[in-house]
Amino acid sequence: MLAIRGGWGYSLNCAVRRRPWLSLGSATAALLLLGLLIGFNWRLQVENARTERAAAIAENVNRFLTEDLLSQADPYNTPKPDLSVRELLDRARAGLGERFDGQPGIEAGIRATLARSYSGVGEYDVATQEYERAIQLAEASGEHEAEDLSALRAERADMRSRLGDVSAALAELKSLEEQERVRAGGDNRAQIRFALQAIEIQVAASQTEPALAAIALLQPRMAILAADDTLRIELLAAEGEAALRLAKFSQADRALKEAEVLAARMLGPDSPRLQGIIQNRAILYRQMGQLAPALELERRVLAWQEQRFGRLHPETQRTLNELASMLQDDRQFEAAEKLFREVLAEREDKLGVGSVLTRNSLNNLGLVLSLQNKLDEAEVHYRRALDVERELLGADAFDVLILAHNLAGLLRKRGELDAALDLSRDTVERAERTMSAERHEPALFRVGMAQTLQKLGRFAEARTEFLVARERLARLLGADHARITRLDEMLAALETERLAH
Repeated sequence: MLAIRGGWGYSLNCAVRRRPWLSLGSATAALLLLGLLIGFNWRLQVENARTERAAAIAENVNRFLTEDLLSQADPYNTPKPDLSVRELLDRARAGLGERFDGQPGIEAGIRATLARSYSGVGEYDVATQEYERAIQLAEASGEHEAEDLSALRAERADMRSRLGDVSAALAELKSLEEQERVRAGGDNRAQIRFALQAIEIQVAASQTEPALAAIALLQPRMAILAADDTLRIELLAAEGEAALRLAKFSQADRALKEAEVLAARMLGPDSPRLQGIIQNRAILYRQMGQLAPALELERRVLAWQEQRFGRLHPETQRTLNELASMLQDDRQFEAAEKLFREVLAEREDKLGVGSVLTRNSLNNLGLVLSLQNKLDEAEVHYRRALDVERELLGADAFDVLILAHNLAGLLRKRGELDAALDLSRDTVERAERTMSAERHEPALFRVGMAQTLQKLGRFAEARTEFLVARERLARLLGADHARITRLDEMLAALETERLAH
């Protein structure tokens, strides 16, 4: 049975944009965050300014942030002293077009800054809208450099991917990389950055095999970068996560360790990027069956995130979900159920059941309930998620297969063996047809089918399926993996039961 999880950002810039340094729940936090944004935006604009007009845009953005945005947090100017950042941004956003009517270059810079702020508090849909408007205004004004426009489009692609439109995001980044190649007349850092962002999006969207292939192609191009370039960290982190998802543990371990050393040295011990790498190392331990160090690292990352983002931020919710999965693996079912319920409630409220994250949470809660024999409630969650998944993604989608596998296990527990076997056979057939030989999930699906065959008393067929699954898992995970030990126990139990009949 499988639970579903998610991943981190592609570069330090994305880490700042997606995962701000502070928990944003009060006006005090707003002042601190937006003070950082002012300094960052001012330096970025002024350092890159090639004309007096570019410097004027930066000055107006700075004035807007200081006079319009931060003044909203002053208790002498607003009757609500505990104004949240979302409310602060909404007030600043209202009437923005009227205030800067006829000044599209300035308005573009301000909307880009607002987009980054909305992204930082997890409001990706509003951030996307602001990026769209900023790009339109920047193009219309003719006052922004080509590099600035490309950066805005890359940030918009990031938001699109986080909202589920992965194809559009990848197409945008591919176009940006080609445009930059034509402009520069050869390879440069900007092209590598766009290619790396596309890889990170592929990894987050479970397109791991194409991502690893792209990483192999990108590695020789990294030679043009300085030895201390942060993109090296990002490539290693992406390689580690992609290899992890394909159960290539040695490759994942090597890449993540290298990334962690570089991130600690170049970015500092409190950097968001370093925390993301540590979290992936926790997941690596989990996949290797080493739950004690996995739980220790995951709890460390969770404490860091809660301090900076707050418990309700999307990234903190992802970590809570991963921690719950580890607790489930460790058979701490009640603790896992509590966290899965918390994450599901937040995602359903904020994202709705149409979100892939909400559907994943439905699956995860269904699984932990099933493991506790709370079968009726578990089936409700499974079927809700499965109906939406099939409609949106099709019957062969990876997440659909996981849900179908888990539902088949539930049906087996209820004694509905024929229905369980039919669903398991269909799931295995679809997985073998659509997934590569380097994925271990089809073997796990086959184990579920073998368990149902055993329940039906069809011992020879069950043994065959167990052995096929064991061969594949031993090849991919290693002969000493905990899953192999568990499979050997299942085979021994099967033989004992066969002889007793």
